[in-house]
Amino acid sequence: MPGRVPGADRSPEDPDPEDRETVVTRSLREIDAGRCELLLDQGDFAAERRRDLHEEGWSQSLGKLVELPASRRD
Repeated sequence: MPGRVPGADRSPEDPDPEDRETVVTRSLREIDAGRCELLLDQGDFAAERRRDLHEEGWSQSLGKLVELPASRRD
């Protein structure tokens, strides 16, 4: 199931003068049979602190997927 899904992203939080729409590319890379890796590439950011906020948001969101019971992922 490897593939790429491009898109755009804007922080849903309160608007900030340094916040702007960024390009997000999501890629799936096959590791072995039945397993793949999600790669995210997002940018360009107006400021390092905005990048850090997005990185934190992605980490929290993807961390929730890991917490799903295995039975719900099948």
